[in-house]
Amino acid sequence: MAFNDGDLENLPEAGESARMSGTELWPFWTRVYAQGDPLPDLRCTVERPQYAFDEGEELPQEYRLLLMKMLRHEGERAGNKSFLGLMGTCLELAEAQAPTAEARVLKSEYVAEELKHAIMFHRLALGLDESFALQDVPYAHYAFHLPKETWADDAFFHFFIDLNGAFHARDWRDSSYIPLRKISRTVERDEFGHSEMGYYFYVRPLGFAQHAEIHQLGTEGGGKRGDSTKVQGLRR
Repeated sequence: MAFNDGDLENLPEAGESARMSGTELWPFWTRVYAQGDPLPDLRCTVERPQYAFDEGEELPQEYRLLLMKMLRHEGERAGNKSFLGLMGTCLELAEAQAPTAEARVLKSEYVAEELKHAIMFHRLALGLDESFALQDVPYAHYAFHLPKETWADDAFFHFFIDLNGAFHARDWRDSSYIPLRKISRTVERDEFGHSEMGYYFYVRPLGFAQHAEIHQLGTEGGGKRGDSTKVQGLRR
């Protein structure tokens, strides 16, 4: 089954997550969204037919096939062994490479949040097809197979790939499939925060000079948000 309104209301609020994490940095998205919506408005601006389908309703066959195809490639699903393997790799890298105790805590918060998404998408998938529950879908995109030999490698991965996830989730805000629409804002903000975490992991060890240089690049590229998003221009 998919999340209903009550399930969403019971998800931990940002303040609760920050208190539980032991660091004021988490969740990273709160400071960015407090300044306004950081992502572009992707709403359709032309007239088109409006549809809405909820869990349990009969879906057009082509619509159902495309929705399942999207969920297979989404990957963040509790029954997907490849996703769980990716999370294990993340923990192993943090254990071996994290430069500080704070970084280890932040990485553990990231994994916990991704597992939250895995539960969301697991329930959403079950609402469509129970046979999909334990289907393993290996990651096809090359980015998931690049070597991560250093902490910086991992930081870059989060900075770019999780930002891509935020854009995907933003697009779901207007999804005609209601269960997907309901989880879109939570996933979007979390993924944007994971990208901010990657930026933080990369910049913090560099020192002031390199930090200022990245800030300058972001500003020249159109960056206009606060300290946590110095490279806004590079994201476009």
